[in-house]
This record gives sequence, C-alpha cells and structure tokens, in this order.
Amino acid sequence: MLTIASVEVTRDLSVAKVYFSLFDPEERKETQDALARASGFLRRQLARQMNTRSVPQLRFHYDDSAERGAHMSALIADAVATNTTSDEEPSDDAADDSSSDGNVAGDRNSDA
Repeated sequence: MLTIASVEVTRDLSVAKVYFSLFDPEERKETQDALARASGFLRRQLARQMNTRSVPQLRFHYDDSAERGAHMSALIADAVATNTTSDEEPSDDAADDSSSDGNVAGDRNSDA
C-alpha cells in the first residue's frame, strides 16, 4: 500500500518532489520504478486539474521516517527495559527545596 507523505514544489513550479511511504518497505525499488514510469500519466492528470501554464516534473523519493521512528521507539523501549536505577529512592534535592516551617522561599507574606 502506497501513501503520499508530502510534496515539495519549487518556487517556479518546475519540479515537485513527491515523498511516499509503503506498508511493505521491501517493495521500495519496484514501487519507485512504477511511479517513475507512471509520471507522464500522472502529470497529464494533474494538468487537467491545475490552472497553470506548466505542470511540475514529478520526482519520487522514498520516505523512511516511519521506519526510523519505529527503530528509535525500539531503542527507547530497550533502554527503558534495561534501566537498572530504582525510582523509589528519595533524592536529596527534595528535602533541600522547602524550608523547615513548610513555606517555600519567596512565598512569605511581608507586612511592610
């Protein structure tokens, strides 16, 4: 299954970079070749819909951001799973942040 992730068009509308992603990344080369072969047909279809003098040349690029995101999520999950620090130990900073009478510094009322 093909998804158009984004399209970037040059200022002069001469080139459109079309970024696509796939459900099955193993079909990347085959899909990119098919899109390149179909670019003429796709440009003609765009020409019928657009009110411009020229239609951008279509350049197709595979967008692997979903794969990279999944890889990063797996790395984070692995790091969390192997975390050996204990969350139950109180930190020394928590005791130092409040004063002995329960007021936080700067929270005192002044009657001047």
